Amino acid sequence: ACFSQYIKAQEVKNTETGITEWEGRVSPVLDVSRHLSVIEYQGGEILKRVTAFLPEEETYHRACRIESLKVDLLICGAVSNSLREMLESRGIQLVSFVSGNIEDVLSAWLQGKLPRPELTMPAAIGAADADEEMAAATEARTV
Repeated sequence: ACFSQYIKAQEVKNTETGITEWEGRVSPVLDVSRHLSVIEYQGGEILKRVTAFLPEEETYHRACRIESLKVDLLICGAVSNSLREMLESRGIQLVSFVSGNIEDVLSAWLQGKLPRPELTMPAAIGAADADEEMAAATEARTV
């Protein structure tokens, strides 16, 4: 279900998106990520970008911290079911199993070019239902 949650940045009038970060790349696991790039954009144009620290390791506190950053959508690598559920219950959409350079991911996101195999974690591409998820994502982008 991770790919079917992609939406085009251009279709969102104004929002704040978070991208987990580790050494210039999307952090491989949200649950232990220490940094979150928070990008405010409008109509595909970046208005503001800051990096926030995520000190809490306990799932509940991590979800609360991310919520406090006013993030509407979170792009990340792998994520535990418990953290995913906590974030989604707070109204935060997740785009998970993303990998790659932060700038490449952000550029692709703003251009509406996600999902892309080269920006997807290998385990997600090899999943049995990846073809169905990619088809759903493609259909969602064309609607």
